[in-house]
Amino acid sequence: MTASILRAGLLALLVGTLAMASAAEAHDARVASLLEQMTLDEKISMLHANEKFYAGGVERLGIPRILMSDGPHGVRGDVVPHSWESANRPEDSCTYLPVGTVLASTWNPELGTRFGQTLGAEARARGKDVILGPGINVIRTPINGRNFEYMSEDPHLIASMAVPVIRGIQENDIAACVKHYLANNQELDRFHVSVDMPDRAMREIYLPGFKAALLEGESHTLMCAYNRFRGVPCSQSPILGKQILRDEWGSDAVFITDWHIHGIETVAAAMNGLDIEMGSPLPYSSYAFADSLRAAVREGTVPERVIDEKVTRILGMMFETKMLGDESRSTGAFNTPEHQQAALDIAREGIILLKNDGLLPIPLETLKRVVVIGPNADAKHSLGGGSSQVPALYEITPLEGLRQALPEGCELQYFRGVTEQPRGRVTPMPASALISADPGSGVPAWRGEYYPNLEFEGKPVVRYDSTVDFDLGDRGGLTGIERTNFSVRWTGTISVPVSGNYTFRLGSDDGTRLYVDGERVIDHWWDHAYEVREASLQLTAGDRHELVIEYYQAGGDGAVQLGWILPERPDRGPGSEQTEMMNAVRRADAVFYFGGLDKSHDRESADRTSMTLPYGQDELIAELLEVRPDTVIGMVAGSVIEMPWLGDARALLWMGYAGMEGGTAAAEIIGGKVNPSGKLPYTMPKRLEDTPAHSIGEYASGEVYYNEGVFVGYRWAQEHGIEPNFAFGHGLSYTTFKISSLRSPGRVRAGEACRVEAFVTNTGDRAGSEVVQLYLSDIEASVERPKYELKGFVKVYLEPGETRAISFELNERDFAFWDESANRWHVEPGEFEVTLGTSSVDLHLTSTLVVVGSNSR
Repeated sequence: MTASILRAGLLALLVGTLAMASAAEAHDARVASLLEQMTLDEKISMLHANEKFYAGGVERLGIPRILMSDGPHGVRGDVVPHSWESANRPEDSCTYLPVGTVLASTWNPELGTRFGQTLGAEARARGKDVILGPGINVIRTPINGRNFEYMSEDPHLIASMAVPVIRGIQENDIAACVKHYLANNQELDRFHVSVDMPDRAMREIYLPGFKAALLEGESHTLMCAYNRFRGVPCSQSPILGKQILRDEWGSDAVFITDWHIHGIETVAAAMNGLDIEMGSPLPYSSYAFADSLRAAVREGTVPERVIDEKVTRILGMMFETKMLGDESRSTGAFNTPEHQQAALDIAREGIILLKNDGLLPIPLETLKRVVVIGPNADAKHSLGGGSSQVPALYEITPLEGLRQALPEGCELQYFRGVTEQPRGRVTPMPASALISADPGSGVPAWRGEYYPNLEFEGKPVVRYDSTVDFDLGDRGGLTGIERTNFSVRWTGTISVPVSGNYTFRLGSDDGTRLYVDGERVIDHWWDHAYEVREASLQLTAGDRHELVIEYYQAGGDGAVQLGWILPERPDRGPGSEQTEMMNAVRRADAVFYFGGLDKSHDRESADRTSMTLPYGQDELIAELLEVRPDTVIGMVAGSVIEMPWLGDARALLWMGYAGMEGGTAAAEIIGGKVNPSGKLPYTMPKRLEDTPAHSIGEYASGEVYYNEGVFVGYRWAQEHGIEPNFAFGHGLSYTTFKISSLRSPGRVRAGEACRVEAFVTNTGDRAGSEVVQLYLSDIEASVERPKYELKGFVKVYLEPGETRAISFELNERDFAFWDESANRWHVEPGEFEVTLGTSSVDLHLTSTLVVVGSNSR
């Protein structure tokens, strides 16, 4: 009986293997057949955009165009064919998933799969072929504007969460596009900054997520970063493209540009692995991979076989996603109850309880008077952030979530608490703030230098402008300056009226940059419809600062407006809203504050200038805690903030941007319906100077070298004994857990895998989940290695009193470091410590493991 079952199993395996081989052969044959029938012009047409989000297509051969869409936590609303102007389609409203950092905060790869399945199904239902996500760049600095899209500061956690997302997306016959390759760790000067780093840092920190995404997740496409890598644009880097992606990893992922990549050189990009160029200015024939590439082939500087390789990869991706006439291709699903449940479940596990001095949970059903305060209590964030904007079907705010959870008859009062901030518009800075003047009239003014081109080339035409709501339609007397295709640089000096935190707001149609005393604080340097960018700066009364605005107009209408928001406090006189709010706070049964950042701070194209909360929130929180120490603080933000009031707070909930059901999940956690289980995927330092990029590392425009090497995030804090506000991996629960009986093999031969086992017990009186984290330490090494490095984690759900066995697999690479002298991975013999804990500083059990022999490869 056993033998017959074994034979049947082997036969089934053989049949399956032969079927797969047969399908692969048929696939390759059809790709070869299509390629053979294509003319050079048709091949070239496959390699560049022909609409804002379309590329390729050969109608004669039945090859459709490839339709891409921004993600990475929902499907972006459609735009009109050749610009960023919204198509304003109500039917685009979709499921808004929690952002990347919130997903990573779950430490639950199964939720990563559901995230990907939901995103992929919705993209297919909208007719997309490629969804531009997930984003997996390492969080190197707390002020990177795009941190919220990414996942973590740790490469192991990034890889563990990105792989299931990609697989989930691609189950729906749509290609994932992992991004941004490589080192897009800042938005400051993102189009021009050149990043360099030691090879060890590249191999141990910045590459592992991408390698896992491509080789384990089998992502069909890959997007390059805007920045340069070692002086060369990532789109044409021989190290990133040819050497690593193609030759070393053997990946056949379709390598595409981000939109509006600068400095593409046709031959260099073609020879170093790039496949598709997207998003450059019109006309499409001007793309490096259009007429210029065709000419390079005909001149012999780019062999036609290189073009064939690119087209083969693209056709292969199209076969994998069933684009080429396969009637079995998934049609996807849109806004289903299952998708909304996925958004809720991810939010439930992604929201983190950072601090709880016995205040939470609060029995919401018993409350009669509740006050909710803060700019994010009733704010919606899905339509901000840049390319990641999502037209959400709905978005439950914390205020709405609490309102739904509170009992009927409960009196609920809401106060914004801070001065109202204008959204999507700019109130111009008064001319009285200027101390620079038109020398002809003495009137306060900006010196405008207008150029008849987009790049400030040649001799400018000078005009003085006495307003900061610049009238670009009035260029009378400016000889040679046309209505479009010009650039202008305005320079002026301001005097600061009062001390405090200022928010500069720069609105424009097409590219703008703002410099303060030579430092670029806003960078919005590409073609776009009218949008507003912000930057916050701490200024001192009486100080003078030089401001420079750079602008270009490439076509259509032009607009530039500069404004600022002064650090004014709301009116606190008798009868004012502020007085009413504080009186209500004193009378309430419970007080909740929801503040943080918004998508004018967490967004692509600009970094924050500090970790300080905007809009005077620190002062308001301190005042609330003084009057009501039991105020529950909830933070909606995509990046780390300073917390000068932390010592006085009894309960702190970190929500991130938790998607369309974030408010529901927050109320469930506050009320105890859901036991929090989220863990920080990054370190929360006390000060910006406690992070390596802003200490011995570099963070700047121009050229940046990662002096900190492999010591990023918690690795840096541990190495230098820096105590953060909250450590990597930290997150509290309403129950307690115990880790016990750690077992490791004691000895392992270099190059071999081993298993580590332990038990986890829920020692409290509530059901809940714990994330057990495994950190590895090399006791004595020939190179400087981090004190602890995450090499595994397990999330386990336990009923009260329940015990469960857990295990971890450690492989050869977990023990290795990158040997720069030999250009390879190396495992040294000696003692390693295996440590289990619930954060990078809350470590419970340690076992010694001896590696015998050495191994390099």
